[in-house]
Amino acid sequence: MKNILKLLFFGIVLFSGCKSPVVYVAGYDGDAVLWKNGVAQYLTDKTFRSQAHSVFVSGKDVYVAGEGENEEGIWNAKLWKNGKEQNLTDGTDGTYATARSIFVINNDVYVAGAMRRKDQIYVSAVLWKNGNIQYLSNGTEHVEINSIFVGGNDVYVAAQYDAFAAIWKNDKLELLADTGVSRAYSVYVKGNDVYVAGMDHHEAAVLWTNGVAQTLPDRTKHTAYATSVFVSDKDVYVVGNENRGLGIWTVALWKNGIAQNLSDESKPMYVTSVFVVKNDIYMAGMIDGVAALSKNGVVQILRSETPRARVNSIFVK
Repeated sequence: MKNILKLLFFGIVLFSGCKSPVVYVAGYDGDAVLWKNGVAQYLTDKTFRSQAHSVFVSGKDVYVAGEGENEEGIWNAKLWKNGKEQNLTDGTDGTYATARSIFVINNDVYVAGAMRRKDQIYVSAVLWKNGNIQYLSNGTEHVEINSIFVGGNDVYVAAQYDAFAAIWKNDKLELLADTGVSRAYSVYVKGNDVYVAGMDHHEAAVLWTNGVAQTLPDRTKHTAYATSVFVSDKDVYVVGNENRGLGIWTVALWKNGIAQNLSDESKPMYVTSVFVVKNDIYMAGMIDGVAALSKNGVVQILRSETPRARVNSIFVK
């Protein structure tokens, strides 16, 4: 009997010690906002406009990358650590700057973004490491920065360069396509494999693995694109959006290249980001302009103060 009681007590201790995942979602709700388990935490005092694009959790620290306007109307790239704001730019060397994606490893903080100096027509792709800036492009071509991932000693940045899906490995640019218009929205590195999710020139969702394109099946037979990729164990998850027609978009989820059925597809959710913990699939996006989060296909509306909130990034701790 004593042994049974001991086992029961030990089981209770183990169960009570298990912590539920904490879900962080970064986006825009009138200003830069971070939702933690559905509760909104505004990152500014709302004096000037701002937006949060990416969230990353390392240990006990929560990092958010985005941009904010100053009193002169200049947009500066910003980094928030545990809610404390840091300017990556101050407006003196550029008329516009944004921090689009963040990755933290070994106490090093990497932020990918863009800056347009006063003498430039196009923005330059830039990378900050611990606040120190490195230019990836010189502003002679159109650039849209979307995602960063650090694998080993290499830094990968996914983007659209000119009209083409592209990726930087450190400071070396590689075009993933060179025909029509294509986009690279998300990058994830696992071992020696580099995965990039995006859209090809046929307006189809695509996953590049080590530079080789795989078109993902489209159930609607209209426009589709992949917005985020995540690798868990040996499984590759990609989320995106499929056009049902008449401007109505629905969620798409592919696991190892195979389209998955979700438990609630009645709501036309526009999904931007995916994160997988064990067998649970978390997705973040919007439903009719309302910030939303789904877990295994079950949708939860996030509290917002504006009718056109936007969700850009998700991280589950």
